[in-house]
Amino acid sequence: MAGDPVWRHDGHRPQPGPRRWRPQQHRRSRRSPDLLPHPVGRYRRLADARDAGFGGGGMTIFWDALLGALMLCGKLVLIVVPLVVVFEVLRYAKVFRTLGSRTEPVMRGLGLGRSAILPLFTGIFLGIAYGAGIIIRSAAAGQMSRRELFLTGLFLATCHAVIEDVLIFVVLGGDAVMMLGLRLALAVLLTALLARLWKPDAGSIKPEV
Repeated sequence: MAGDPVWRHDGHRPQPGPRRWRPQQHRRSRRSPDLLPHPVGRYRRLADARDAGFGGGGMTIFWDALLGALMLCGKLVLIVVPLVVVFEVLRYAKVFRTLGSRTEPVMRGLGLGRSAILPLFTGIFLGIAYGAGIIIRSAAAGQMSRRELFLTGLFLATCHAVIEDVLIFVVLGGDAVMMLGLRLALAVLLTALLARLWKPDAGSIKPEV
């Protein structure tokens, strides 16, 4: 058209004129009020998501966890109660007295007496959860002092459930002899060291049990 500028080396084709700068006008957002970054809208969305999750899969998870806890409690009762009964029977058996006389030198080196033999071996082979029933029964009957209870707990905290734990790690490729030897050696070392520091009649170390 007439009046349009013609650039050099461009033939006779008309070129558009230079654009004029115009200030941009900010338009008002047309988003929904619920999507605005407002605290009320944000809390409303969080509440809706929480209610939807609890009403859907949340209740399923809750009931599964509750059922699993009840089943675990039932298993503990079925195992701990017979162990306590067996413990009460073995207390007066000749086998228990013979075992106590043979292991008494070793138990004396750990600061423990004959009354701690059965709770200690139960925790070593079956675990703290099952051995705790016998330990609590011995403490309630007054057969073990606070010192013996603490030393027994220290030993079992370091070395417990050796059969179950060792078998699990052996399946994963671990060395059974190495794991069992290290745990047993560490438990004996710590218990014997504390037994030497904490004399039966001394009051330098008195842990609350």
